[in-house]
Parts: sequence; C-alpha cells; structure tokens
Amino acid sequence: MCFSAEASFAASAVLLVTAVYTIKKTLESKDHSFMLLALIPLLFGLQQLSEGFIWLYLGQDGNLDYFLSLIFLFFAFLLWPVWVPLSLGVFDHPRKKFFYITAFFGLIFGCLLYAAPIFYKTRFDIHLCDHSICYHLSHPMLNPWGVAFYLFFTIVPFFVAKSYIIKGLGLLIGISALISGIFYTVAFTSVWCFFSAAISIYVGYMAYRLKKVTQDTL
Repeated sequence: MCFSAEASFAASAVLLVTAVYTIKKTLESKDHSFMLLALIPLLFGLQQLSEGFIWLYLGQDGNLDYFLSLIFLFFAFLLWPVWVPLSLGVFDHPRKKFFYITAFFGLIFGCLLYAAPIFYKTRFDIHLCDHSICYHLSHPMLNPWGVAFYLFFTIVPFFVAKSYIIKGLGLLIGISALISGIFYTVAFTSVWCFFSAAISIYVGYMAYRLKKVTQDTL
C-alpha cells in the first residue's frame, strides 16, 4: 500500500474487522458457500499487514526485505488469480465449470508469476518510489500481456457471475485497477492492492445482502 506503514496497518485493522462481520454473517446463513468470498477481507487484511512490515524494515536488512516481499507477493501474484474464480465457483453453482477451469489456469499463471522472485532473486528489487513501494522484477511475464491475463483472472470472473451485486464488485475493482495503472504505474502492485483492499468493504455489503445475492445465483 502506498503512503506509509501506519496507513497499511490501519487498512489492515479495518479489513480484519470487516472480515469478522462477513464471516459471522456467512456462518449465520443456511448456505455457507459464500465463505470463500467472505474471507476476501481477511486475506486482504493479512496482505496489507505484510506490506506494513515491509515499510517498517525496508532498507534495514536485505534478507528480511526479501522474505517480507515474498509474503506480500504470494497474495498479489499467486493467491488472487486462483482465489477469485475458485470462490465464485463454490458460490455460483450454475457457472461453476467456467470458474473452476479459470481457477486452474489461474493457478498455473500464478505459479509462473510467483516463481520469478524466488528463482530470479538477483533480478528482484524492492524500493521506494513516488511515496509507494515498488516491486521491480525483470521477468518476461511482467509485460502488458501478462497484466492483461492477471486482470482476466482477478476481474472478469465477477462479471460472469449471475448476481448484479457480485458484478458490482468486479466493476469497482476494475475501476481501481484503471486508476492505479494511470496514476501510479511504477507502483501498480502496491497501490492497486490498497484500492482493492478498500473495496473489500463492499464484500461486507454483499454479506449484508447475502440472501439477495444467493437468490440471484439460482
């Protein structure tokens, strides 16, 4: 997340509180298929927490910086391309085949993406730029086509979902990605995660309207 460690920790706290609500509402419902979606605020909260520690220790210890970056990039590179379609596949039964196939290819894509900072450590650099954290990595997948595939796995599934409330979450994340790409190109990964984390509060609204969202998927 851009700005500061304090901002990251504050965002993490808000998201974790939101996660308590979304998980509680899901457990109270008769159908627990919303649970993977309900966990999104929790996962974003943990991701923001990891970047808060990166802010605290950046530049003090290269090995620690690298380890903390791998935690953050696990969420950014590997988890989200799988979690988004998988969670929708569990919840939106009529379209589960599309979501599960997408999750499978998202896993392959995410593994290839996440392997880069592990196996090409010498080409990986983390530093401050434009008041944000930049994760710079020389990798053939980090190009416009790679970004397009990433956005496909993390945004398009929301628009395939039947519920218009779920489509709304995809629209908000898409707008946040566009803003991040235009105004914060050099720190896209960090800044977009901030916007996406903030948008996770929308999942709280989805949990509040869970009965309606569930009916829309039938």
